[in-house]
Amino acid sequence: MDILDYMFNQLLELIGWIFKGIFNLVGWILGKIFTNKYAAIAAGVIIAIIVLMNMCSGSDSSKPKAQTEVYQATTTYVCTARKSLKVRTAPDANAQQIGSLMSGEEVEVYDIVDGFAKIRFNGSDGYASIEYMRKK
Repeated sequence: MDILDYMFNQLLELIGWIFKGIFNLVGWILGKIFTNKYAAIAAGVIIAIIVLMNMCSGSDSSKPKAQTEVYQATTTYVCTARKSLKVRTAPDANAQQIGSLMSGEEVEVYDIVDGFAKIRFNGSDGYASIEYMRKK
């Protein structure tokens, strides 16, 4: 058993003790109110069911929300470098190179940061010098 299983089991045990305590408290209170033992038990069960339903249903924030796609506005640029333009992991001339754009290649620019165009490159963010690019 790994630590997550252990923690999950401990949490379930704690929740069980909490519900048992709540149920016993409600039963004791209803026993003081009702003289008929069976009426107290029935009322306690009904209250426990209502409490459990409210706790299990959660608030609206716990319910799954519809996923929405967020599209960022882009502008098409063309690489104007002689042969190729380095694409880097960060907007910094010393950042690691992750590839290059060929002269004349078109890319969608999402943002311009510190003289670098933020682009999507092979499925991740990349940065290329805006100095060697022009709007299409």
